[in-house]
Amino acid sequence: MAIEPLAIGVCSWSLQVKNVPELKGFMDRLGIDVVQIACGDPHHAAWDEGEAMPAAARAAGFRMSGAMLGFPGEDYTTPQTIEKTGGFGDPARKALLDTLAKAGQMAADKGVTLAFETGQETALLLRLTLDELKAPNIKVNFAPANMLL
Repeated sequence: MAIEPLAIGVCSWSLQVKNVPELKGFMDRLGIDVVQIACGDPHHAAWDEGEAMPAAARAAGFRMSGAMLGFPGEDYTTPQTIEKTGGFGDPARKALLDTLAKAGQMAADKGVTLAFETGQETALLLRLTLDELKAPNIKVNFAPANMLL
């Protein structure tokens, strides 16, 4: 379902909900139906629905503009822990690039843009990463809060 430009939405993990009805309640109170939904990350999305969460979210009538995935070992407890555990600024990033390339191709096959969020990487490293991936459907989701790191 198409979403009009600049539609207001929320990130599900920011509401700290545990199930789709709770998320739906928040969104109804806010008067919005667009959500970027967290999937499969125990730190941001321990859904009571488990594997049935995608179907439950579709049935709730959300317009999902995107999804968020976390990675093992990431710790968002404090700015200090995310600085140590998040991002891909280390030299051993080949595995991340390989995974992004595979995910990007799967997304391209479905006509989907894949955006990864900025972390504490430099602008130069972000540009280099996009150049190395050579995938026009892979973009960067600028997260100003992460720039504080």
